[in-house]
Amino acid sequence: MDVQEVYYVAVPSGDNTNYYRVRVQANAELGDANYDAAWFSAHSVDALYGDATTSNAAESLNVENAIRSTLNEELKKAYKAYLTVAANPNATNADLAIWMQVLKRLRAMPGSTTALPTGAIELEYNPAENLITRRAGQKLVMVLSSDPTQVINGIKGFSQSTETSASVLKLTDVIQQQQQNLSTKEQAEIAAATDNFTLIATQLNLALDNAATAEQDELLRRVISLLTVAESVQ
Repeated sequence: MDVQEVYYVAVPSGDNTNYYRVRVQANAELGDANYDAAWFSAHSVDALYGDATTSNAAESLNVENAIRSTLNEELKKAYKAYLTVAANPNATNADLAIWMQVLKRLRAMPGSTTALPTGAIELEYNPAENLITRRAGQKLVMVLSSDPTQVINGIKGFSQSTETSASVLKLTDVIQQQQQNLSTKEQAEIAAATDNFTLIATQLNLALDNAATAEQDELLRRVISLLTVAESVQ
């Protein structure tokens, strides 16, 4: 088997972009061998062959997805507003320019010349990098072996495991939020019931205080009415 592959890679660096041409040459003799290559999530490749953990990869993936979801939602709103103005025959170019600027600002990210506070150090970790530069969060894996499919499938399986872990973490957050909301609702119901019983107790005390001067039938009717209300709010 003989392999002759050429890859062209663009690597942004500040205001400049460096271009690389990567030649892959390989051959195999006296045995069976195959070559395969594919792009995979850097989280999965690092976690499978490096020091990263599935948990960290899943958390990073959830952050990236959250950023993408938020960005998509705001872009949809801005595009809808832009199209509404564009569909108006009386709209001017100045009216359209406003929403064009909004759309452009939504896709903006801090650049290399963005000033940082004095003494600050910028972290390399940036979950949004994969949204800024295509394939920034991916790695090209090249495999030459007797069974490259086994290696590729192993990375694919770990990628699916990372996505599953991310979904589990997200589901856990949803369940915790639901439990918190339920607890808040129960507390509100308990507080409301407490207020109702306090009001009923006040009315009963008032009725008993007036027992000496009130008519017996009227007093009995009032007490029974208050007890009925108390049972209904239990």
